[in-house]
Amino acid sequence: MKHFTITFFLSFFLFSLVSAQENLVPNGNFEQLKSDSLIHRHLRAHEFNQQMLNWETPSYGSTDVINPKFWYSQIDSAKSGQYAAGMIINAVSNHKKEITRFAEYIQCKLQKPLKVGHKYLIKFDIAGNELPLDSSRFIGMSFSKKKVTSFGTGILKMIPQVKLNTPLNSKWQTVVDFFVPSEAYKYIVIGFFERQTNLKYVFYAVDNVSIIEIEGDKNVIKTYFDFAGEEVILSNMYFDKNSSELLSSSFIELEEAAQWLFNHPKYVLEIQGHTDSEGDEVANLALSEARAEAVQTFLKDKGVPYFQLKIKGYGETQPIADNKTLAGRATNRRVVLKKINLLLKKDLYKELIENTRLGQRKNAFEILEQMARIGDLSMKTLVDADLIPLHTDERWANIETQIFDEFQQTNHFIQPALAYDLQVMLLENQSISQADSVFWSNIRPFRGDFKPNQLDLKTINQRHSTKLEQLLEKRDILPHRGIIGMSGIFGILAIVQQSDDIDFQKKWLQKMENTMKKHSEYRVIVAYLTDKIAINEGRLQVYGTQKRKNGEFYPIEDTKNLNVRRKKMFLPKLYLKK
Repeated sequence: MKHFTITFFLSFFLFSLVSAQENLVPNGNFEQLKSDSLIHRHLRAHEFNQQMLNWETPSYGSTDVINPKFWYSQIDSAKSGQYAAGMIINAVSNHKKEITRFAEYIQCKLQKPLKVGHKYLIKFDIAGNELPLDSSRFIGMSFSKKKVTSFGTGILKMIPQVKLNTPLNSKWQTVVDFFVPSEAYKYIVIGFFERQTNLKYVFYAVDNVSIIEIEGDKNVIKTYFDFAGEEVILSNMYFDKNSSELLSSSFIELEEAAQWLFNHPKYVLEIQGHTDSEGDEVANLALSEARAEAVQTFLKDKGVPYFQLKIKGYGETQPIADNKTLAGRATNRRVVLKKINLLLKKDLYKELIENTRLGQRKNAFEILEQMARIGDLSMKTLVDADLIPLHTDERWANIETQIFDEFQQTNHFIQPALAYDLQVMLLENQSISQADSVFWSNIRPFRGDFKPNQLDLKTINQRHSTKLEQLLEKRDILPHRGIIGMSGIFGILAIVQQSDDIDFQKKWLQKMENTMKKHSEYRVIVAYLTDKIAINEGRLQVYGTQKRKNGEFYPIEDTKNLNVRRKKMFLPKLYLKK
């Protein structure tokens, strides 16, 4: 069976022609339903068949319909339209400690059988849990001449001809591949095909499945598919013989590539250098690496961040044409851009911290700008102690502005500047008072050596107390959540509760008590702070919100009427040990 890695030239010449070809997958976008009676919940075995037109489950797995009424927490929605297919991978141990493997699939009959030896473009979108490549590569599409039927929920004994070649993650990505069938396949099955897996509760969704027949020789196909999982041969790369110096005739295509990378900032590309078989093998390898590096340098000079570009020389080891002919050797002398990964927030953040520690400020600010463009620039960046060396750079003010602008766009508070200041103060407090494994979850690498610095916490709290007085001192009624958000309210609480000044705490408790008469969101906070002050003054707590380090409650006054008081403050019932 022939199976080609996708090769695309930077050209739009045949894009419209390919797009217009008939999609052999009926209802490939999952927008046509038989019924919508069950799609608001997890579906049971074969209920997917009753809801989705032209698709079915080949096993007793309970594939779901992702839609505006029902979606997985790992995935926001369908890639396009309203609907997508949702599936699960799981492995559980029974009482005998035997592993039972579980997977869900979707299957459909093609509009017409595939033609043996013809070329087809396969494409589908996918998103789900974050998985490493070692596991992700077993997700894909398998072809069959007959309808697949399994009477269990285990993993099917099939081999996917089209696989996910990048790590699965929560962002939608496109799988694209060429396929030349050796048999007249009539059915496709999409799912997970690794029978020894121990993965548990992995959710993912599939959308926009298409199979399109491509006419003409594969070497002249000039379809440009936005680098979605494919390789792109730079067909107009020119070097002097045995030289790695780019000629000016190469610049137009490279500038297009640089512009594409600017418009698609989340991709990491490998620049591959290839040569023909003429000359010494070792010299060819070195030449291919040098040419890949020349392309990398050009793209970096055009503003492409270094962390989006990896290089590798393959020398003469991967020919795509006959080295015995002049034309074949010319074809083999090529530079290829290949998408190898997606930039994830945690990967960028790790790179950001490492560059800051090494004093590589230029690289660090490139990463920050990239995070801003991707939409991954978190407010927690402002309070990370590892990034303090960047604060003295004049470019840091621009980062703060971008974070504030993003905050305004995503939070519609009546007083966004006030809400922003309070939330930053809350984050500063949490960054020191909480263990980094909690506060920095999915944001920065786990260090494992975190210990709260009480001196730093005291210094920050004194500064915050002063700023809080400046912001809200003249107010007897504090802002409600529509003005500053719940994070702003918790920011006030964090500053007040950690103050060493009891009079300061009492003053702000009074403001909160005045406020809670109109705004109920302050009731829980008033209860908490009332008990906190009582404990600090050696009195009994009123609402039962405070515990000792061993988990026991501090003494509570009038325990018989405790839950009456708690109900008034929107606190749940508390069942004390007798």
